[in-house]
Amino acid sequence: MNKKYSESRPSISADLRREVNTEAGHTCTVKLCMEHTYLEIHHIDENRENNTLDNLILLCDKHHKMAHAKKISRKELKNYKTMLNGGNSSGDKMTEFYRDFVNFISKNMFLVHWINISDNLIATSIEDEILDGFNEVETKIFRSTLPGAFPELDNAILELGTHINYLRLHFTKSKHSHLFENKWWRRDMRWKKVMLEQDEYQKRYDEVEVWQKELYKKHCNLVVALNYFAKAVRETIDPVYFNCENFVVCDSMGTTNGLEGYEYIPEVYAE
Repeated sequence: MNKKYSESRPSISADLRREVNTEAGHTCTVKLCMEHTYLEIHHIDENRENNTLDNLILLCDKHHKMAHAKKISRKELKNYKTMLNGGNSSGDKMTEFYRDFVNFISKNMFLVHWINISDNLIATSIEDEILDGFNEVETKIFRSTLPGAFPELDNAILELGTHINYLRLHFTKSKHSHLFENKWWRRDMRWKKVMLEQDEYQKRYDEVEVWQKELYKKHCNLVVALNYFAKAVRETIDPVYFNCENFVVCDSMGTTNGLEGYEYIPEVYAE
């Protein structure tokens, strides 16, 4: 229950004030806010009688007002509190777990090279090394029991694993793709070198066209999942994850756009 500021309430002891200030390094707890002059102690649950360290957070005047205006939610305040450095609390360990998990995903999906990966997917190809990395991420996600500290991030990680699986199997379990020279998975058009009846030729060509369109859909859906994942990471453990950039579908050669290069950010999953 909230306590109105006009009501009398227990005061925060000097020792507890000192502990809250020390915990935050005498700086606003909101990440990237460096204000250290005008600081106030805020009750996260807005119960001014709940003077426990876990419920008290150091904020600058601006962010304190934003908290009361619900511009910063209680959940976000708790996350900022969790992200404070310098302790061995369960919150610190939880944040470290998620940071390691996110770093594993980013590294093994080769996300720093996403533009090139996306460009190659438009050309119906992907390196076997990258698919192996996708498989490692997928396996780790489905073998892990996520702690539940950040439900939105947990859901985003699980969704990402699902869409990694869809795209990976589209290459590795399809008769319309093939691993060439043990390096590149590509659309398999080797049948064109064989003499076929016209009907059979057209049938195979149509099947490959369907496979290629399905690949584009799975490509777009993976981008949606990556952006959902990145948004959840920024809202919980790393506000500048991936330099605050969106993941895109990249077609630098204009393969699907009349030879005019473009980038596209799909916002919803394709059915």
